Amino acid sequence: MKKVFLDTNILIDLVDNRDLKITGIDRIFDQSPYPRIYISALSIPLTFYVCKIKNGNLKFNRLKKLLESIDILPLTEDTIFKAIGNSKTPDFEDTLQYLTAVENNCNYILTRDMIDFSKIEKVIPSKTKVIYHISQINQ
Repeated sequence: MKKVFLDTNILIDLVDNRDLKITGIDRIFDQSPYPRIYISALSIPLTFYVCKIKNGNLKFNRLKKLLESIDILPLTEDTIFKAIGNSKTPDFEDTLQYLTAVENNCNYILTRDMIDFSKIEKVIPSKTKVIYHISQINQ
């Protein structure tokens, strides 16, 4: 089974129900077999902040339901210090996301942030492939 890590911007798209067709995330479960989906624990408070989620509102309920089918990976001290040590990467938060996916052996990272993630890949190469549409998942 493929392991797909969702960048925070994809989780935000899901909660806000926006731009889903750009990445194909609306068809993620059309894959056969469908992949296992992961996010970083960091993505949850970021999503609450960006989407202005309040307890009990529609977005809160949508996020809660999504989290029932997504595995949440911890943000570890080791990951934080590796990200801090990689001063050549352009975006600290994206570096944390990238390292979390890599350290948890995810096959893919789905993101809309093509520029920063491609720069991170050059500085911290790995077998984890950064993709921008679910059609890039190899069967």
